[in-house]
Amino acid sequence: MFALLAVLVTIVLVLNTCATFVATRSLLYDKKQKCLQYLLIWLLPIFGSLLVWFFAHETKPRKSPSSTNNQNRFDDGNDRLDNYSSDIFVGDSGSESGDGGH
Repeated sequence: MFALLAVLVTIVLVLNTCATFVATRSLLYDKKQKCLQYLLIWLLPIFGSLLVWFFAHETKPRKSPSSTNNQNRFDDGNDRLDNYSSDIFVGDSGSESGDGGH
């Protein structure tokens, strides 16, 4: 019985500590909101921790292709001909004589 209680207390402490860490690292909330989350975590141990953990992962900003690649906000990341450098075509325009533009 004592071993079961010790395991339960350990699980609750680890869960609360992880939830507190997640709330602390969050950039979405101000100081007052974080303090309320800490109270929720430690006054309602399992329910509060799971609730904070759920909302922290639910409200994470998702990475969009435009945030990782600022060159072209319409770029979907597929490699196509228009994504390659056009340096190989420099000098080819107007070189009908076959001398490579020289």
